[in-house]
Amino acid sequence: MKTNLFKGLGALSLALAMPLFGGAPIDVSMKTEKKFNNITNDFYQQSYLNIQSNVDSIVIQNIELNRGNCKDEVYDAVMQKLGYKDKYAILKNIENERDEILEQLKGIKEEKNMEGVTTSMGMQNATADIRYAIANLEYTIKNNEKLQKELNTINTYEELRKRLDNPNFHYFPRLDKNGFAPSTNEEPPKSKELYSLMAFHESLFEILKVVFSPNNDNFNGKVENLDKLSSRGCNSYAYGGFSIVSTKCISRNSYHRKYYLNDYVKGIVGDANYNDFMDEDFWKETLENYWGKKMSQEQLGKLRQDLANAEQKIYTAYLKKYKEVVLTQSNATLKIAQAKLLEFRKEHQREQQEYKQKHQQQRQENIKEEKQLTQKLAQLNQKIKNMKEQGNTIRVPLKFGQVFKTRACSNLKEAKIKTNKGTWTFSF
Repeated sequence: MKTNLFKGLGALSLALAMPLFGGAPIDVSMKTEKKFNNITNDFYQQSYLNIQSNVDSIVIQNIELNRGNCKDEVYDAVMQKLGYKDKYAILKNIENERDEILEQLKGIKEEKNMEGVTTSMGMQNATADIRYAIANLEYTIKNNEKLQKELNTINTYEELRKRLDNPNFHYFPRLDKNGFAPSTNEEPPKSKELYSLMAFHESLFEILKVVFSPNNDNFNGKVENLDKLSSRGCNSYAYGGFSIVSTKCISRNSYHRKYYLNDYVKGIVGDANYNDFMDEDFWKETLENYWGKKMSQEQLGKLRQDLANAEQKIYTAYLKKYKEVVLTQSNATLKIAQAKLLEFRKEHQREQQEYKQKHQQQRQENIKEEKQLTQKLAQLNQKIKNMKEQGNTIRVPLKFGQVFKTRACSNLKEAKIKTNKGTWTFSF
């Protein structure tokens, strides 16, 4: 056989195939090449079956070898894993492509079934920040509207104080206690008027505790304690700590007392009572007369009435000023919040519209893709059907002189090659 004659020529040898039935539009030969295996890092001899066209146009449709496919299945699996694919239309590849398209269509169908849920969730995620800002503004507006409505129903200081001391009325600003007094970083009180009224009121409370408290202190001890109100820095620890209001304390001009509005409080309480209540000598004399049994019931009654009148004036002024300050702040807050809310709602609508447009565009693209995939699937199914009906496993178009090379066993004896122009069997 000619095949045996050429085997001795090594890698460049050719084995001439002899067709069993006359002349054929193709020439078939065997060729052995030296190859390097990147996986095993070793050289090996690889045999190829070469099919060359002798006509202007022919299509190779199937190749049957006398010992089956004679291909190294392990090699094929490794090459496929590395990403290599046959460039020709092999039935197996077409079926794999069809399976991939079926998976893509399945994914598109699942997306369509979940479209309502994913659209809603997607829009919520896309507008989360602005919706959070809107919710905060709506909360601010709601609380301020509730605050203003509540303020209109309050007619006494006692009613106001109940709300200020009740955590359920958290939307009422605390402009006294920790909120009314200036802090150590020189930050002024939120309202100097409210601060001054409360400072005067609490100063009286501290002084009256010393003068009239039925404790175990003797007379001299009470005088000493009264002096200590000034000597310890005029500090009271009620309401988080502030300065006692008296003539001596105010003259010290500490950072607390610089915000105290002396003339404002005097105008509320009245000159006579204010001057007495600010005078430490007045309280020493009162202490001496009260505990020395020198104060008549009429004098004690007048003092109590003067204190009650002063307290009521402070409460009335405090309630009025609190309403003024809070309403002014609340109206300003409402104005800003309502303007921002309008702006954010417009922005929210714009973002929603943008998302809908993008989603609609994506939906149209998905519909287009689904249509294209469906058409391609139909084409592949038809191609697979035709190839199976015709017994075709490959489709390799060749022009005159073109060669198709496929791996084969070195001891190949016979190859049956089907083309669109007929089937020929070659022996080696």
